Amino acid sequence: MITSMMTTQITIKRQSTEPIKLKDASASLTISNSPMLPAVVQIAIIPFYSGTVEVVGTAKNDSAQTETLTFTAGYGTGTQKGFLLTTKQFKTVTSLTCTGDLLTNTVDVTASYRSPDGSAVQYRTILESCYPASFSRGRASWKNSGNSGTTQEEKITITMPYTCTLDLRAGDIVINNDTSEQFMVTGDRFIDGVGFNRCYQVFCERRENY
Repeated sequence: MITSMMTTQITIKRQSTEPIKLKDASASLTISNSPMLPAVVQIAIIPFYSGTVEVVGTAKNDSAQTETLTFTAGYGTGTQKGFLLTTKQFKTVTSLTCTGDLLTNTVDVTASYRSPDGSAVQYRTILESCYPASFSRGRASWKNSGNSGTTQEEKITITMPYTCTLDLRAGDIVINNDTSEQFMVTGDRFIDGVGFNRCYQVFCERRENY
């Protein structure tokens, strides 16, 4: 079987910026995914009502940190969406605490991570670990590798077992467990082979700055 050729173990991670998306406002909303880098937290509520959202987590120095965002009556009304950002940067975020009219009405809360300039900051969740795969590499070494000031790029094809439960998509990260190399999936998976030899083919690439 073709799976006997898949001797490399990989970890597959998904990147996102929204640890909570359209969740019902609650006195306690647990967040299990923290940003890859310290980030400010943007809270969006829809429809708009008055109330507060307290962000609970840790600061850059790992000390406990909270910040309360206050949504006031004059900010928006009805089906309008209101959003506010923390002034503090959080290394980790563990929960949100909502109060006021946010709890007595049907309100959806979305949290996202941002850098101080407003650009997105991502977090990663593990989809699979120690998953079998084989790598088809285009070249053994990178051109100009080791030359300071250059950006190197490598495009590869990764073969992995066919399964209906693996929801791989563009933007996911594949990590070679043996070498720690990280590759970004650049397109949707496609099925190759038939019967017991059926497998997924996935196009990926990695870039590094020197």
